[in-house]
Amino acid sequence: MSRRPVAPPPKQRSGTGRTIILVAVASIVAGLIIGRGLSNDSASGTGSGPTATDSSGNTTATTKKPKAGQTTTTAAPVITTTTQPAVVLNNFTAIVLNGNGIGGTAASRTTELAALGVKTVKAADATTKNYETSAIYALNAEAVPAAKLVAAKSGIVYGDIYPTATPPAPVEKLGNATIILLLGKDIASKPITDITAGGAAAPAATPAATPTTVKA
Repeated sequence: MSRRPVAPPPKQRSGTGRTIILVAVASIVAGLIIGRGLSNDSASGTGSGPTATDSSGNTTATTKKPKAGQTTTTAAPVITTTTQPAVVLNNFTAIVLNGNGIGGTAASRTTELAALGVKTVKAADATTKNYETSAIYALNAEAVPAAKLVAAKSGIVYGDIYPTATPPAPVEKLGNATIILLLGKDIASKPITDITAGGAAAPAATPAATPTTVKA
């Protein structure tokens, strides 16, 4: 009687192969965990703070609170201011036009006008000598601040930019003056003083009246 051939026993897997497979699986799992951790750290370190997901799946950023002991500073708004340059009266020249017909009054007021700080030239006569009130004019826009300052210091009313519709004298008669004092009868014989320096105030003046024609 013949014997059946006996199958050889199955080969056992080597321990080394199983170990390699386990190490490979562990490496993959560790890589996934580390990658997820880095992703979370990156999300929490950018923007205004960590992100949160609501029930609808929307992601919103949360505000990052300062740690204890930390201080936050807010830049103050920059405020720019503009200042007007100071008026230097000595850079301007004034002339007194005698519009009252009283001799010598324009020369006296010229001396007093110079005491306010402006340069002066020799007084001249206005075209008409029947002005009741006095006024100060600026020959051009550049001289307006200086003319207004002289008016404020003397208490004499500021008129307008000269020449007006009916100028007291032709422009060529003014020389290099850019500030004009039309001297009327109101302060013909009353000294001009600097009221801003505590001097006596000049009488309140009204705008220069329209010149009247002298009857023959």
